[in-house]
Formats: sequence, structure tokens, C-alpha cells
Amino acid sequence: MKVVNDLPYHSVALCGYRQQGRKIYQQLSQKGIHIPYIIERNYQSLSLLEEDLDVEIVGFERTPEFYARAEVILLTGDLPETIIREALEFAKIEVPIVTDIEV
Repeated sequence: MKVVNDLPYHSVALCGYRQQGRKIYQQLSQKGIHIPYIIERNYQSLSLLEEDLDVEIVGFERTPEFYARAEVILLTGDLPETIIREALEFAKIEVPIVTDIEV
């Protein structure tokens, strides 16, 4: 069982993939934790990374069922928290959100 923050998360989605998000992605990947997708505001500009990452980079346009593939969404700190929380709420994404993570 993989553990994040002393909790048994098996599937963690990232929200933000810039400086901190890249570091966290590498840490989670090294521990074998599944990352079903990465949410980015400007996901079109990062879509070229999908082949290298082997993870889909998306925005807020998918169905709530799509986002439910993750047990938790981790805010990496690369995007403004208030704006991201509002966007997640507006998109009716009800996956739990965490802001601090220890890998």
C-alpha cells in the first residue's frame, strides 16, 4: 500500500504542473502512486508534455466522473489556491482537495 500524508491514497491527481508540481510528480511517481491526470489552467500549452509524462494534462472542462478517477486532488502551489478551488467548485468536481502533502 502506498501512503501519502499517512493516508492510504492510491490515486492522486495534481493541480498545477510548474515548479512544485514537477517535483511532486517525480516524488509520487518514484513511490509508485498512480497519477490519473494533471489539472492545469493553460493545459493546451502543456499538452506536448503528455507523451513524456504518460499522464493526461487537462483543464476544468471534463465531466465530474472523469475527475473522480482520483481519490484526492493535490494543489501543488503552482496555481492560486482561491481561483483553483472556485474553478473546481464551478466544474462540480467533488474530489477531496489537499494542499500539503508529504511523500
